[in-house]
Amino acid sequence: MVDSQDAEWMFDIEFKTNENPEKIVRVYVGEPKLYQEGHWRCRNFIEGILDEKTAYASGGNPFQALIMTMVRVRKVLEAQTEEYFHSDVEMRTILPLYTPISYGLEFQDEIEAMIQKRVDEEEQRLTDKFSKKYPEHYKDVLDKNDGKKKDKDKK
Repeated sequence: MVDSQDAEWMFDIEFKTNENPEKIVRVYVGEPKLYQEGHWRCRNFIEGILDEKTAYASGGNPFQALIMTMVRVRKVLEAQTEEYFHSDVEMRTILPLYTPISYGLEFQDEIEAMIQKRVDEEEQRLTDKFSKKYPEHYKDVLDKNDGKKKDKDKK
């Protein structure tokens, strides 16, 4: 069992499943620490699944170490047969998929461009849908989009 008051833990978060509400998984995440020149790591522990193991996720800087910790936690939770939630929010929302950088920046740029294109399409779809229903709420967005259309027409 891990002591959540341990100074090593930056935060902890509890996950439950709909299938077995009594099953609690608590994730502990430590503060990123420099352990070797140019190498950082975050201590992490997943109570309720990997009770016996404290793990470390590493990166070239504190942000990468923290991101790699979140990637590890997501992978461990996804490997289980149940879906995990925190306060009725699905785990994948709390731990979004990370765009890998290990395949090079060109690959990362391509993946991010595909994601951004799809996000832009969905934002436009939702704006079109809800601006008709709630025109006052979307007034600034519609005015901004109207200005973009006028600029395009001039070209």
